[in-house]
Amino acid sequence: MEEPDGPVFDEAWVQDAKVSEAEIRRHQTPVPQPVPAPWRTWTPPPQPMPVQGGGIGVGGYLAIVAAIVVAIICGCTGLGLLAAENRARREAAPTAAAPTGPAAPAVVAPESGDAAAPAATVATRGPVPETTAARLPWTPVTSIPDGGPDAKLPEVFATLKVGSCLAETTDLTTIIIVPCSGPHTDEVTLVRDLTPVFMTAPTGGQIRDLQDELCPPAVAAWTGAGDRRYTSGYIWQFMDGVRGFACTAELTGHGPFTGTLRHAAA
Repeated sequence: MEEPDGPVFDEAWVQDAKVSEAEIRRHQTPVPQPVPAPWRTWTPPPQPMPVQGGGIGVGGYLAIVAAIVVAIICGCTGLGLLAAENRARREAAPTAAAPTGPAAPAVVAPESGDAAAPAATVATRGPVPETTAARLPWTPVTSIPDGGPDAKLPEVFATLKVGSCLAETTDLTTIIIVPCSGPHTDEVTLVRDLTPVFMTAPTGGQIRDLQDELCPPAVAAWTGAGDRRYTSGYIWQFMDGVRGFACTAELTGHGPFTGTLRHAAA
């Protein structure tokens, strides 16, 4: 019997195996097979579109630059002409304008016959200082007369008329009639008979209402205008057959003064 050249399998041994080759392969986990990757293609970068007609070229660029330069030169020339025109207008304007600095004082020549007197100078610019008290027809004072007829008495009150001058004493208890040429605190601006107004003696509230109605207009008419430097007062009487009400003009603060408040605010 000849020996075989290669290995010899015992087919009977294979058939007698407990697990067949097909069974072993069935229980084996299949080895994943590599999936071929999708085909990748290389895309070239975008290329600039060719300019139809051969492009701008060097000559075109030079023309653009030249146009820009010409525009700049024209603009500068126009600005220069405008500035020159404005300068010419300013130079042609009248030169007799008001001086911006302090004006030189004007020299006043001495009067004839007094050549030896020094020349006086008068400033031509700047406000001239004014004294308020010098412009007003009244002057504040610090004292009032010691005595006079008591205006609270019915017979004295009956003599009051528009233009009468009163003075309130320093103790604020007496109002006396005084000459208008001297210090006083009040000037009578209105006199009203209360007989047709009240049948019986009025209350303090009624008198104050009457004062609010009659006295401020009377003071404004007396001084010439409404002015916070001046205010109104009043005095009234309702007894012994004398029934009257009088408005007065006085300084705000009720201080004494000489002169008059007549037309003081005009």
